[in-house]
Amino acid sequence: MKKVNQLLMFSCVILLTSCASVKVEDSWKSDDFSSLTDEKIIVVSKAKKEDVSKMYETAIANRLRAKGIDAIERHVKYPSLTDNDGQTQEEIDQLVEQFKKDGINGVLVTALKDVKVKKKIIKSDDGMSNLAPKEKSFISFRAYNFDVNSQQKIAAPPARKDAIALRSKTYFLEAVTYNLSLKGDQKLVGILQTDVTDPESADKVLEGFSKLVAKQFKKN
Repeated sequence: MKKVNQLLMFSCVILLTSCASVKVEDSWKSDDFSSLTDEKIIVVSKAKKEDVSKMYETAIANRLRAKGIDAIERHVKYPSLTDNDGQTQEEIDQLVEQFKKDGINGVLVTALKDVKVKKKIIKSDDGMSNLAPKEKSFISFRAYNFDVNSQQKIAAPPARKDAIALRSKTYFLEAVTYNLSLKGDQKLVGILQTDVTDPESADKVLEGFSKLVAKQFKKN
């Protein structure tokens, strides 16, 4: 019975960790979002490793182009442009002007925003403890065979516990979209926040995330 319980526990672990997919956590689009479908859009992916940035930019740009959107990867159009969170407002304004000069009015920026780790303990009593909780007791062998009404009893054996520690990791990814042809705060036209827990592989995350990002766009 103990082996059966352990098998069930491991089956639960497998089910919990093998069905991970990228899911939408939150999203928002302004009324001006649809205007981007007729604009040239540059896809910018912020990541610690340049090769990861290129993979995300390529995957997302490919999906947008498949929907008829005029999209270009940052590393293709501006290979020398690096991710620099320390840019001054003046430098950002100059970059925006360069984009607009090159006919780019849409900017799609993606990034891994956060990673959270959770730990959960799954416990299972063995077969004996399921049949005999600690507060109960068994009739002794002698009483069972000679006098079923006898008060001679033996205490239930202590319940044995098996436990499995589950450690899960959730990745939170975000896609933010701007329309540079609009003014002020109106430039921000879309935010997509997604998460995936214990993904099977980095490729699965890339595939799922790029699909959700491209799904926001509908060619008129």
